[in-house]
Amino acid sequence: MPGNHICKMSPLVQGLRIFLFFSILSLILSQSVNSQSKTQKILIYKAWVNYIDSPIKMKGYLYQVKDSSIVISGVKPVPSITIHKNHLYEISYKHIDVIKIRRKGRVGRGILIGMGSGFLAGIMIGYISGDDEPSYWITLTAEEKAIAAAVPLAITGGIIGWIVGTNKKKIYVSGNFDNFRINRTELIP
Repeated sequence: MPGNHICKMSPLVQGLRIFLFFSILSLILSQSVNSQSKTQKILIYKAWVNYIDSPIKMKGYLYQVKDSSIVISGVKPVPSITIHKNHLYEISYKHIDVIKIRRKGRVGRGILIGMGSGFLAGIMIGYISGDDEPSYWITLTAEEKAIAAAVPLAITGGIIGWIVGTNKKKIYVSGNFDNFRINRTELIP
């Protein structure tokens, strides 16, 4: 029948169209998120403090940074609830060897970003490689290849995201006020 023909695109063109679609979609979504009114978000940091000349390590949440000390909370700070003073521990710079901090939720966010990136990369690889020719012993469609590539890449991406997310920022104080003062801005959430 004239005028009723199907034009088959190459797998590379299909993959590029999908990539372009998701790129434009993410750009549009990021613009709409940035245009919303900004509210002050409270950043919560987990903190690990190594003391000088002591094997004891303090673990908790960074509650406050003062001029010459930090305050660690034994319980997670919640904006609407006042923390009792029994759960707050003030540590002078003189007693601090190393402070390690990590933003709360960073591990989970790293895993999700890694898995999402790996999954999308697998989908792209599968669609770009296209359908196998029927002459092969095992033939796969582009969709089957996409799923076959997406699952292991999502797992690998999740593992990489977990490794990146578990890293802690180390701040070396060594009982020195100048070290504390220079690195103080990195501690302020």
